Amino acid sequence: MRDDPTGKRALFEAHPGTTTVPEGKPALFEGGGGVAIECSRCGRTSRVGFTDALGRILGLSLWVPGRTHSRRLRCPACGQRSWVRLSLD
Repeated sequence: MRDDPTGKRALFEAHPGTTTVPEGKPALFEGGGGVAIECSRCGRTSRVGFTDALGRILGLSLWVPGRTHSRRLRCPACGQRSWVRLSLD
């Protein structure tokens, strides 16, 4: 490693122990976050990827605005169809 007396190198290079977070379209498919599904039936919160959440929503689901648990779909934790709350991670 070269000597860097001004410290500019730290501005443009990642620290060896850090990982970069994907942005844009790769973030949807590379696990850069996801969706938290909170079930009203079993009370558990499951974290799933964007594609899994989209598949659950586009499958057989119902949406009623104005409720705390506004979507009715299959819970990933208990496997039962119930009212759930979705939030982004």
